[in-house]
Amino acid sequence: MTHLSQHDLDDLRGALERERAKLRSALEIYQREGRGVAAEENDDADTAGRIVDQDDALRLAGFDRTLLADVEHAIAKLDSGTYGTSEDSGAAIPLDRLRAMPWARRTREEEERRQR
Repeated sequence: MTHLSQHDLDDLRGALERERAKLRSALEIYQREGRGVAAEENDDADTAGRIVDQDDALRLAGFDRTLLADVEHAIAKLDSGTYGTSEDSGAAIPLDRLRAMPWARRTREEEERRQR
């Protein structure tokens, strides 16, 4: 049993699915950007610039892959009926926190303690 209404759950699922689509799209772009140095680059400055861009794309892709895994985990919790409760304590995660970060795995206080 959850503290969230069906309307809240539907809204949060929609937010998670939109975030998942956005992240998947971004990862496709990063993948295209990170495929290698273009053959038409003629000088070291062009090559260096491309390498920096690739490095940035790979770093952002890593962050987005982690976030995508969190989003997909939250969707799986919705499907299993365990969404909206802390994975640490089982306490209800407040609706305002879930609206701000629908993939939250724990309450704000628990997350702050964990990060210290």
